[in-house]
Order: sequence, then C-alpha cells, then structure tokens
Amino acid sequence: MPVRSRRRSNLRSFYYKLRLAVPVRKPLAMLAVTSGYLRAKLSRKPRLRGVDIVTNYSCNLRCSHCNIEPMTRKGEPTLSLDDYRAVERQCSELGVFQYTFTGGEPLVCKDLEEIIEVFKPHKRLIFLQTNGRLISSLEKARWLRRIGVDVVNVSLDSGLPDEHDANRNRPGNYAETMRALDFVRRAGLRTMIGTVLTHQNLHSRGIHELLEHCERNRILLVLNLAAPVGRWHDNEDILLTEEDQDHIRGLTARYPMASLDIEAAINAYGCPGFKEKLYITPYGEVTGCTFVQVSFGNVKESPLRRIRDRALESGFMSDFSPRCYAAEDRDFMRRTMPHLGGNVPRRHSELLEISPGDG
Repeated sequence: MPVRSRRRSNLRSFYYKLRLAVPVRKPLAMLAVTSGYLRAKLSRKPRLRGVDIVTNYSCNLRCSHCNIEPMTRKGEPTLSLDDYRAVERQCSELGVFQYTFTGGEPLVCKDLEEIIEVFKPHKRLIFLQTNGRLISSLEKARWLRRIGVDVVNVSLDSGLPDEHDANRNRPGNYAETMRALDFVRRAGLRTMIGTVLTHQNLHSRGIHELLEHCERNRILLVLNLAAPVGRWHDNEDILLTEEDQDHIRGLTARYPMASLDIEAAINAYGCPGFKEKLYITPYGEVTGCTFVQVSFGNVKESPLRRIRDRALESGFMSDFSPRCYAAEDRDFMRRTMPHLGGNVPRRHSELLEISPGDG
C-alpha cells in the first residue's frame, strides 16, 4: 500500500476508534476518558485504563470455538454486589475509565443492570460484548442505553449466514445478529463487531465479506486471533502461521475498520494485558485477558493493585508484545497451554517458572 494511502487509512481508523471512545452524551464520562487518556500519555509507566467484567459464564448458544466453557466452576459462589463495589473502588483508585461487560452471554445475567450500576456508568465508558440474540427488540436496545451502555460489541463469525450459523450451532442466528445490530444503531448506541480468525478461515470468502460489510457500514471490526483454549484446547490446526500473522497486519492496513486488540494500547503497540487492561472472572480471578487463562490472584483475597503488580513483576506479561501471547507466541503457548487443562484459570504459582524469559 502506498505511503499516502496508508496514512489516510490510519487516519480513518483513528477517527472511528475515537468516536467509540468518546461518550459525548455523558459529560462526566467524557471528562474521565479524556483525563485518563492524557494521564496515560504523560506517564512513564503503563496505566490501567480498562477492565473486563465477566458477569457470568452462562450462555444461550453453543459455539464451536467457545473458549470459556472450562472456566465455569459449578457450585463456586460468584462475586456479590458488595464484592463488585470493592472492585470498583480499587479500579477508580487505579485510574480505570472504561469497563467491558462480557460473559458467557451477559444478557443472560439477571443482575446485569445492578452490576453495571455499581461501576458508575454515568462517569465511565461502558462496553457490552454480546452474541446479540437477546437484543430482539428496539426497546431492549433502548434499555441498554438507559442503563449506561455506550458501545455494543456483537460477535459475528462470517459474512455468510450459513457459515456463521454453523459455527454458532443455531440456524437463523446470523439474521438475529444483524437484527440486533440494527436495533442497537436505531437506539443511538455505537456498534462494533468481533470475529475470530483461524488458519482455516483467514482467506475465506466469509471473512472477506465481513471485512467489506464493516467498511461499507463504517463499523469497527475487532479481529480476535484463534488460541488453543476452551473447546480448541490442544487444537494446533487453528493456529495462525507467521505468514497468516503478516497477512492480518496487512488487512488492518488495507481495511481501516479492522483492528487488533494490540493496536489499542495508548503508549505502545502491543498486548495490553495487565499493563492497560485486566479481566476479572465471575469468581474474582484476575487474568490479562480471556485467552491467557492464568490468574495472578483473586479480588476476594488480594487488592487489585497488588495482583496487577504481581503479574508485571513476574515478567509473565510485562512487555507490550507485538504478537498475541495466546495466539501467536508459540514459545509462550508451549510453556503454558499444556498446563491449562481442567478448571481454569489456573493460578500462576501452579505453573512454576513460566515467565517469558524462561526456556
């Protein structure tokens, strides 16, 4: 791609990402985002900006690529509203200005409104990650806006209906998802689409159609990279090759609406896990993201600041790696993934010496 075209593409991408990140209808939230971004830019150390709150691991679909099924712990108590209030206070002290509520399927969670309310949505940027099936009316989408949601990230596996439905194991789900996107837009909420790239689908017509759809409709497409966890545990066939990885970087240059999570870091290009983002399970375990299923502590046992420091001090994910640890770093996967069978996330202490510098 010529330099001038690449710059124009980068500017378009930045503009649409900025639109998602500025909650103009919520002045206090816009102030928090702006001040948090500036503090991060001026800081010499990585600053925590966002936290993924997993409300539940229940789901109304059975997707073939589900990565969270082994993370369900039957019989173990989940975080209470008081637990979440303690988490919110600690997040506020750490400068967090963005929350993503996810699952499982968060709209299955009967306490979703109460949980979101704990995190002061009038003062924070709020994302909801969903498969869209339960956003079955305009009123449901308007309810999401009323409870403080700013951006809805809807999962879509392909631009071809039959391909998406087969992956979700539900005929007609593509139509349900597209209907949800329409309702969300009409309710005045911003939309994103999330998809998973594997070695098998990267060059497929379905992914091409999805990229083109997002370009035409100015919808940010988040490219999640296939990792050998969950139902794909021990499945190396889905892993991206080095050629695949280079091709994906080319796609993000060619399609301004396509983006990788590692492009979202404020002060660097690379994995934001533990540096800028945390992932908290319904049971309180804290990991760097949903795919690196190693916990560095539980919020019911340790302060969030200490848990984050422990991860950064361990060297586990202390650097802004330009490659996704869980999906692209073969050395990282070789040392950690074989230990992640059974109930996950596993505690880092159970995995012994697994810092990136170890052989």
